[in-house]
Amino acid sequence: MDDTEGTHTPPPIIRAAELQEIVIALSGPEPAGIVISGPGGSGMTTLLDAAASVLGGSFSVIAHNVSESFADIPFGIAMALVPDLPARAKVWPGSIVAACRKAVRGAATSGSAALLVLDNIDFLDDMSLWLLSQLLVEPDIRLIATHRSDRPLRMELMESVVSRQLSVVTLDDLTQEQLREFLDDRLGGRAARSLVRDIHTLTGGNLQTAKLLVDEAAARGEIVEQADSWMLSGPIRLDGSQALELTRHRLEGYSVPQRQVVDILAVGEPIPLAVLEQLGPKRAIDALRSDGTIRVLKDSPETATLSHAIEARLARQHLGPERILELRRSIYATSSPVGDDSLWTLFRRVDLEQASGLPVPDADLLAVAIAANDIHDNRRARRAAEAVRARNSDWLPAWNWRGRSIRQGTFPGL
Repeated sequence: MDDTEGTHTPPPIIRAAELQEIVIALSGPEPAGIVISGPGGSGMTTLLDAAASVLGGSFSVIAHNVSESFADIPFGIAMALVPDLPARAKVWPGSIVAACRKAVRGAATSGSAALLVLDNIDFLDDMSLWLLSQLLVEPDIRLIATHRSDRPLRMELMESVVSRQLSVVTLDDLTQEQLREFLDDRLGGRAARSLVRDIHTLTGGNLQTAKLLVDEAAARGEIVEQADSWMLSGPIRLDGSQALELTRHRLEGYSVPQRQVVDILAVGEPIPLAVLEQLGPKRAIDALRSDGTIRVLKDSPETATLSHAIEARLARQHLGPERILELRRSIYATSSPVGDDSLWTLFRRVDLEQASGLPVPDADLLAVAIAANDIHDNRRARRAAEAVRARNSDWLPAWNWRGRSIRQGTFPGL
């Protein structure tokens, strides 16, 4: 799998029958793909890593963790599939679909179908889901994705289900035997039956909660080795929302350099790995990668994200608006020398400059207004155009409610 190099790869904790169903579905002519639904915080990334690793021999696997920030821009999924789309390129929905189709096929081995593996698909905007539906019309492009079972699939993806017979598989929580495999790997030894039973009861078979709980208990010295097996030294009591509280404790337990890295990713993910390594200590980044807290996607350039959305949300809550703005400025100041002149970087940079009162060149504002308007991002297009008009009110025409110039002949691209 192309996004796990250099990171800890968990054991294939996946039900044999479900994995068989996925393999059969993706190896035959129909259906074209699988959407896996599961409870929030259920460690779906771990399951997808396992499934994609098994399927890697038959498919060219292209894996992405869909961050919440993708929803900030229409067709945000294109930020993952074509991250280097030139800032001054002529874009419209059809051209973005074509670019994404070309990028996916370009990543595939000759004669092999391409398998898109998307985690957190429920973060995608409606236009991104429409884009995926267009990609899945192609017989050589397949999909495995996850979404939260408590969030309904939106119409754009349901159209894909109808047109390509996309299967929806609902996963149950881990059995005790599956949890034992995970604990053996996590602890580096044999987990006692009592430990497996107690952790399963405390977490309800939720993988992400189990990981957080085991790590915290081990750090407190509450998991001890006796008679060649690991067990709890005493009862563990949890209050409130388990995953939420355990994630809070995990944030509090990070070293200062590790927390610095987490905060940077919480504010700006996905971030080019080269930029993250300039902003955060490499030792802290390596430690978080080896633990699975950070996922590095083998794009060009490589990008980094946090593995779990709840950690990003909690980190942002503790930062406050001023600190968030400060971190964003650092990210984009560091990104400039890297030479990333993609459309998505232009959008985010101009957003930052406008939000923080930094000077924005008219050429950048016009480029944003034109491109955003052409991909139906009316809010961004209107804001950029109004900023130019405020400086040049004598020659820039007013914009109507759709973001289109009333005097079309003045600026042909608008």
